[in-house]
Amino acid sequence: MTKRISLPLKLGITFFPIIFSWFTLKKCYSRNSRILSFSWIIISLLLPVLNPLLFLAALVIFFFILDRRATPSTITSSSVKLSPLEPASQYVSPLEPASHYVSPVKPAAQYVSPVEPASQYAFNYIDSKSQRSRRNVIFRSVDLNEFSGHIYLKGICTTRNASRTFKVVNMNNLVNVDTGECLDDPFEHFESIYESA
Repeated sequence: MTKRISLPLKLGITFFPIIFSWFTLKKCYSRNSRILSFSWIIISLLLPVLNPLLFLAALVIFFFILDRRATPSTITSSSVKLSPLEPASQYVSPLEPASHYVSPVKPAAQYVSPVEPASQYAFNYIDSKSQRSRRNVIFRSVDLNEFSGHIYLKGICTTRNASRTFKVVNMNNLVNVDTGECLDDPFEHFESIYESA
């Protein structure tokens, strides 16, 4: 798939072709764009010497030709029209055969019921100063830091009597206080709560 030449690059090729034409050698630009931009180097070196007015006309024409040639090829609406007698259910995209089509919708049997968070959790925790402690937390929410990928439990720490945020990877021996159930993998548990929210 070819990339459309951006306006700054187009202007650079038009006014400083000896520098900016080299950028069209990247794989994302079409062969026509490369040929056009390197032809422009030759024209821009010869025309000012021969005829300055002809050079200005060529400059304007080149800018518009480059704009049209650099556009990526697209599927036209005429290439994917259905005949009036053909039902829409028989339509298959011309880009991929029907045998390769996979439904993006999962069957109902594959869905897992969402994990309901407990109202209170107890766990061993290692803080940022490597201090170990046992915490009881009234659950409020689960957040994901998309930059680091860490999941955080937010809630009221009954040990400290304050609102706290806990990094889930620093937890172990997690217990659902409501049911008394020991949860083997805190990260997996809170990740599933986050995803079902």
